[in-house]
Amino acid sequence: MNKGIDNGSSDEEYMPSKERMNNKQNGKTPMNNQAQNEQTNKLSKQYKLSKSEQRRLHDRISGQGYDYKEIENIIKNGDF
Repeated sequence: MNKGIDNGSSDEEYMPSKERMNNKQNGKTPMNNQAQNEQTNKLSKQYKLSKSEQRRLHDRISGQGYDYKEIENIIKNGDF
């Protein structure tokens, strides 16, 4: 089935992950990307992260499915 966009790939190449197919995220991560961003922005302000620290945090957590507490622990531990 073509999704209405001709990107040169066949239907066999379009294989969404099980999580996407089941409409689930990892752990307690909010489904909505905007909600995820709000949580991260709140933590960034709370811990007074600079723009470069925010970027490093984003790079560290992007696509990982971390929940609020996991992101907070990453910030507290300086693991970004």
